[in-house]
Amino acid sequence: MSSNKPEQDQQFGHFLSYVSHEVRSPISSMLTLCEGLKAEVYEKLTPRQSQSITELQDYGFTLLNLLAEVSDLAKAMEGKLPLNPESTMIEELVQALQHLTHESILKKHQILNIQIDSNIQNFIVDSQRLKQIIVVFLEYAFIHSPPQSHLQLNINLEGEKICFSVLDQAPVLSEQEAAQLLSPAPQTSLGFPLAQQLAHWHHGEIIHEATEQGNCFKLSLPWQPAAEALKESPAQTLIEQYTNQDKLILLVEADPMQSHALSDFLASRGYRVKCIFNGAEAVQMSYSSLPHLIIMNAQLPGLDGYSASQQIKATDTTNSIPIVLYATQSAEEITLLIQQSGADHFLQVPFKFTELYSFL
Repeated sequence: MSSNKPEQDQQFGHFLSYVSHEVRSPISSMLTLCEGLKAEVYEKLTPRQSQSITELQDYGFTLLNLLAEVSDLAKAMEGKLPLNPESTMIEELVQALQHLTHESILKKHQILNIQIDSNIQNFIVDSQRLKQIIVVFLEYAFIHSPPQSHLQLNINLEGEKICFSVLDQAPVLSEQEAAQLLSPAPQTSLGFPLAQQLAHWHHGEIIHEATEQGNCFKLSLPWQPAAEALKESPAQTLIEQYTNQDKLILLVEADPMQSHALSDFLASRGYRVKCIFNGAEAVQMSYSSLPHLIIMNAQLPGLDGYSASQQIKATDTTNSIPIVLYATQSAEEITLLIQQSGADHFLQVPFKFTELYSFL
């Protein structure tokens, strides 16, 4: 049986990926509709209606976060988990963690103290995946520690390892309970099993230790210092801001619900919108109508948005038309596809209308 386990993991991972994608699409469409309602595209909302829509969005984003964990765990089980090591500045990492956990801290008026070894400056790691792991530790601490508790994040060097330790004031876990928390099992969160997989892919490990006040979850990774910060922000072409009057936007979206929600929002802001449903038609319409902007789903059936964008940008007649692509994957997962497409900007679904409006 054990000889078949890798193949079984791959099959189960493929199943999880399929389910995650199929569920993500309707949730994303629902959140897009919520954005339209909050923008008062259809009618003015009462304060209670606006609050209800915000609560609905919160539930939707909670589901998407769970799906993201399922998707990552599936990729790990299939052996396809992408890692993007890069030079990472410790100050930027800590600032990002503070931003990601700010609301969680406020809920129970807790305090997070952070101590950083002064010898740590820039180092090589997949910063996105590293943040995922540490946030799992921190969220556990926030949830299971009492209100107004003092929590600790320590970042230090131990020999040839860099260690990230989160000390909570939660009930102390036994060795067996900690092991169960880190293993995929029914009625357990996906956060810790995913963190465990991510640690292994970084050639690291997660260690649990009991403390006088609670638990310590430690991530230990190989220390790879960077001589200097090599991080560069992805090139983002600024899209000319257009006045609304007589400006045509080509909206390319195969999902009718998503298409209606986006087109209603754009029309409510005074734009002329032409809705089409596939990449081949987008290429043809870009030549015949010369729109001022193309907003396109990258994951279209048939000719996808990446390929359609590449064809539009390859011709002198249309290569100056700004293109905004959007997809359910993060930009880090599909960096090469975005670059090859020639698109001017990228949004991850679900996105807020305010993000889209900044490019109009």
